[in-house]
Order: sequence, then C-alpha cells, then structure tokens
Amino acid sequence: MKAVDTMHVAQKTLRDTHPAPTLARNPIH
Repeated sequence: MKAVDTMHVAQKTLRDTHPAPTLARNPIH
C-alpha cells in the first residue's frame, strides 16, 4: 500500500467522521 493511498484514506476518514470547514478550505492532498 502506497503512502499516498494511506494519506488519501486518512483524509476521507477524517472527512466522514469530522467534516470540518477547515478541511474544505484547506484540503490535505
């Protein structure tokens, strides 16, 4: 599993569990 994939999954998890306006304005790629 690539590190990029891990970060992408982590970002999606954060969005689903805690959808904060900060993530929408400053998305973590």
